[in-house]
Amino acid sequence: MKDAKLAIKNLTKKLRRSGTKIGSEPKLKVQNIVASVDFGRGFDLEEIATNFENTEYNPEVFPGLVFRLDDPKVVILLFVS
Repeated sequence: MKDAKLAIKNLTKKLRRSGTKIGSEPKLKVQNIVASVDFGRGFDLEEIATNFENTEYNPEVFPGLVFRLDDPKVVILLFVS
C-alpha cells in the first residue's frame, strides 16, 4: 500500500507539472491484488478451457486463459508458460 501511495503521489506531481489540472489529492482504493506463481511447467490452455467450467480462452484476443471461481470470488489468468 505504501508503494501504491508513493506511485500515485509521483504520478500526480508529473500530471500537474504537465499542466493537467487535478483538484484535491486523489484517494487510493485497492480493488485488485495480483499474485504470480511459477508451476515449473507449461499448460495446454485449449484442453483446460474444454474440460473446466467458468473459463474463457480466445488467444487471438488475449493470450491467457481466464478462470473464474465463485468461492472464493477470484479470477485467475493462466498462461502457457
